[in-house]
This record gives sequence, C-alpha cells and structure tokens, in this order.
Amino acid sequence: MMGDYRTWYALVTIRILWCILLQTGYIHPDEFFQNPEPMAGDILGYKVQKPWEFNTSFPCRSAVLPYLTSGLAFKILKFLNEQDILNMTSAMLVTLPRLVMVFLSLTMDYSIYKMCKILNFNSAACLTIFASSFVTLVFYTRTLSNSIEAVLFSILLMLVIDARKTYFATGEKAGKEDSSEKRKKQRTNQIEDDDDETMVSNDSGGKSMQIAAVLIAGFFNRPTFVFFALVPMLFWLSINTSNSKSSILTNVFSNGVQLLPGTFMSIIIFVVVDSRYYESLDTSSICCMHSLVDFLSTNFMQNLTITPLNFLQYNLDSSNLEEHGIHPHITHLLVNAPLLFLPLMVCFASEIVAIFLGGESGWGNNLLPTVRSFFQLSFFTPLLLLSFFPHQESRFLIPLLVPLVMLYSGYVMSSNSLEPNMPWIVWNLLACVIFGVLHQGGLIPCLGHLSHAVTKPDVHYNPVHYHIVFYHTYMPPEHLLAYKEPNLSELNQANGKRLPNIVTVYDLAGTDRMTMHNIVEKLYEEVESYEPYVKEIFIASPSSLDLQFCRTHIKFNFKLEKQFTPHISTEDLPELFPTYNCVNHPERSYVNLSTMGKYRALFSLNLYKVVPGVVVH
Repeated sequence: MMGDYRTWYALVTIRILWCILLQTGYIHPDEFFQNPEPMAGDILGYKVQKPWEFNTSFPCRSAVLPYLTSGLAFKILKFLNEQDILNMTSAMLVTLPRLVMVFLSLTMDYSIYKMCKILNFNSAACLTIFASSFVTLVFYTRTLSNSIEAVLFSILLMLVIDARKTYFATGEKAGKEDSSEKRKKQRTNQIEDDDDETMVSNDSGGKSMQIAAVLIAGFFNRPTFVFFALVPMLFWLSINTSNSKSSILTNVFSNGVQLLPGTFMSIIIFVVVDSRYYESLDTSSICCMHSLVDFLSTNFMQNLTITPLNFLQYNLDSSNLEEHGIHPHITHLLVNAPLLFLPLMVCFASEIVAIFLGGESGWGNNLLPTVRSFFQLSFFTPLLLLSFFPHQESRFLIPLLVPLVMLYSGYVMSSNSLEPNMPWIVWNLLACVIFGVLHQGGLIPCLGHLSHAVTKPDVHYNPVHYHIVFYHTYMPPEHLLAYKEPNLSELNQANGKRLPNIVTVYDLAGTDRMTMHNIVEKLYEEVESYEPYVKEIFIASPSSLDLQFCRTHIKFNFKLEKQFTPHISTEDLPELFPTYNCVNHPERSYVNLSTMGKYRALFSLNLYKVVPGVVVH
C-alpha cells in the first residue's frame, strides 16, 4: 500500500523544496498586497505600501487570516532574527509565508484522502493528480486569499461528506482496482458506516461547529466563498441523518439551528479582531462596567468593523469593478477554467455534451449518481455564479480543482501506472515554468538585490537617497526591500552616527515613455532635500523595452547595472529577432550580443542607473 503513494510523496517533497528554493514567478500583486505587505509593516516595522483594502476608513479585508499566515511567519522570522539564528533577508521574507501556505495546502491533501476513504475512491490517483497540478504547485503555495479560499472549500467538502457519510452510499472507485481488494474495502467501510450510524447525533453536532467556523472564515476571507459553499451546504442542510422521516424544510431548519452557536462565536472573533486591528474598537472600555454600558447603548454598531460588508458594497458598484478590468461573462468558462484545468475540463465538457446528446460519455460513469452530481454541482455552480460578475481572473477559480480531481483523476492517470498521463504532465509542467518561474520573474530577485544595497550602507561614503522607479512591471512589494524608514529626528540628530539611507519607490506601472522620462528628469534635476545625502536613481524595466534606454541624452543617460533572468511581461512581450542598435552603448546592440546575451536581452528585467549625460561642446 505504501508504494501506491510514492508518486504523491515525491510531489509533496517537490512542493516544499520548490518553495524553499524560491519560485521567482509573480502571479498577481494580490499575493503580496493582500497578505505579507501589510503584515510586514505591522510586525516588522518595514516601510510598506498598504493597499486600499486595508484603509482604516473603509476596510475591505479581514486581518485575521493574513495574521495567521504571513503574520505568523513574520513573528517567527522576527524571533529568529532577534536570537541571531536567522538573518532577515528579502528571500526569507518571501519564503517563510509561502512555507506556511505549503503546509496549509497539505490540509487539502488530507481532505481529498479522507473523502476518498469515505467514498471508496482511489486515493492514490486523486492525491497524485492533485499534487501534480500546477495550481497546487504554484497557486496554492502563494499568499493569495484565493488559495486560503481553496483550503477552506476543500475542508468544507470533506466535513459535509464525513457528516453525511451514511447518505453518500459507497460507490465504485474512481479508477481500476482489483475486485478482491475492492470487496475487502467495501466490507471495511460498511463496518465503519455501521459504527458511525450509532454516533450520528454526536458526529453531526461536532461537524456543525466545524462547518460553521469554516463558513465564517471563508466569508470573512472572501465573501465569494458563499458561491463555493452553496452546493455542499444545500446537501448538508437538506439531509436528515436520523432514521425518522421528515420534510426537506424541517431538515433545513433543524440542521440550520445546529450552525448557530458556531456561527455566532466565529463572527464575534472575526469582528472583534478586525475592529481592534482597524482601531475602531477601544477594548479598554470593556474593562469598566460603567463605560461598557455607555458603549453598548450609544456607539456599539458604529465602532464595529465588518469587512465583508464593505467588500460587498465596494464590489457591487460597477464603476469600481471597471477600475480593475471588465471581461466578457464567458471568460471564466472559455478561458480561465481551461487555463487552470485543461485535461480535467476536457473530461467535464465531454460528459456535459454526452448528457445533452442523451448518450454516455464514459467520464465519471463509475461513480454513483449522488456522488457524481455532488461534485459536478460543486464545480459548476460556483463557476456559473462567478461568471455573472464582469471582473474575471483565473485565480478566482482555483478552489475548483478539488471537485474536478474527485471526479476525473482516474482518467488522467496512465494505464497500469502510478503516474499521470503525458498530456497532464506536459500541460502542468509548462504552466509551472510560465507562472512559477517566468512571469514577472525578475522582480523579486531585483528587489532582493536592491535590498542589499539600501540596507547595507558603506561607512566610507555619504548616505544615499535612493529613488527606485519601476516601469512596466507589476507593483513592487516594498517590504521585500527590508527597509525601515528613518524618523526625521534621526536624520536631524545623527549624533556622530552613520546616517541611514533613504528609499523612495515609484510605481509607474504601464505609463508611456515620455511620462517616465519626464519623471526621471524631474528627479535628476531636483536638489536633494537632506544634507549630506547624495542621490541615486535606478529604473527597473523589462528588457523588451531596452530600446527606450539606449538613446543618448544631454542631461542624463541610463547605464545598465544588472539583468535579472528569466523575466517575461505579458504586457510587453519581446520581439523574437530585434534589430535595434544601442547608440549609447553599442555593446548592448542585439546584433553584437552573444547567444546568452541575446537570451537575456529577450527575457530579463533590466536595472538601470541614471548617470550624467553627454556634454555637447
């Protein structure tokens, strides 16, 4: 039996090691700005750019789960650094929160394993397909709120099936298995089910507390969790676990009542913690009975911060969504879902087509109808509901991997083998390289390089005011500079000590060349505000735009300091065979580059230093 899981063990090891070795790919700014960026400012005291969701006047993000993920990692890192056990580096600031997410993702593996054992599925096949998906290896190891949503969704599916195991009758395995072993497992599961039936009331009550906690945590993490929880909760609410016959409405009411204690307790925890974090609730007033009475009678509701309500209010305004991008309603179905789960989507689409044509597709037909419909609806219902919203990104769908794995894992496994088939391997390997390594892959190493420069000043020179411009890149997470902004009093009263460097970051996003040039020119000509600071200006930009930095200027020029490879910006894809000549630095002309130099010229993030220009006599 141990041999059945060898591939899964290897894939889990890869998941952990790939995180430790630092994936350079940068999927989306939210993987930093909705989690580690604000936590690094709160816990480590670094200069950060808190996103609008964490604005104290209208907060849209709960701080509870970020604190339990990146916050916990930074607490550990801070302690180890204070004990001189571990250095506080940019790489560690990336790796530790991701390691927390890796171990959190293992709860999804456990949920799949538990569901497989209850439903008599081939657990080795399901775990292997789940662990080999690039969604698991890349997305689930990132500090995205969508990844946390996926973890909670998988736990909810497992809890519902476990609490209603007597309803989900044991069916055939999702994969081929020896008939004698199948009969043996069926007898074992039947004995377990008989034992479970004698403890229905205790089991159901315990699951209701856990389910309530998961529901509230998911809702405060992302209110869209309601869409994912809809089908599992309808099954859980409508099923009566006792032997007595009752109507569906009666079941819904009685089961719903069981959720109330856990729901209220969880809501109180999230609301109090968030209200304290956003400083809308003064907990000191609770210590005195007299002030508590005044508090409850006058300003109770006004002093509570309920972040999901603010989230919904913001996202239900179409003008706000337009700022983030408007997509066709079919984007999720025709683009995002195939991008994430293409081989599994082929199985799903084939089955749907066969159903409409009145035939049998062969996909998932060895599952009992109840089990099959449960996972199909758990996949398609959130996909359909999320498609009604005009802003559609692929990461919104990553929780849907689990139901697809439960349905079709056996069909993307090689025949008579413990490995996935070749289409599955090729698709996921390619996606791992693109999203885990190449996509915006130079930005994190660039920030690590700059961190070393700005936090390790040379005592033999004047302190430096670094102006760092990011041009046509994703938003730079400033906490990766590991830089603490000095106080003005520290600058004015150095008392003979070496003054700390100052760092100012400019995110120009996708602005045009002239705007970038004008900003750099203004920075170059401005007189430095602080004495005796010297000014240094750096610009990070994709190598595909190198032609813009090759021109010779009178006032200043751009000296190529370093290239961070690999890096691909989908917004600024490189030409396959560029022909430009670099007048300022002929050695940078594409035709004069070596083979490796040409590769770097296409797939790098360039770091330029602004230097004095050419003096014309």
